[in-house]
Amino acid sequence: MMADIAGIPFLEANFDKDGNLLNAVDLPAGTTDVFIISHGWNNTKQDAENLYDVFFKNFADLREAAC
Repeated sequence: MMADIAGIPFLEANFDKDGNLLNAVDLPAGTTDVFIISHGWNNTKQDAENLYDVFFKNFADLREAAC
């Protein structure tokens, strides 16, 4: 499912402990840029979501400041 953080489209890929993809990830047609970010092993799903939220909100703020 496509989500959005600060106006930036967001797709989540989930992996099991062996690195196997647990969900299909299909990029929309016309996608030109992809950012991959990982939260690591010792964080909860909520920790990861908080990290992504802060990261992409800061990214959006920098993009706005540059325009």
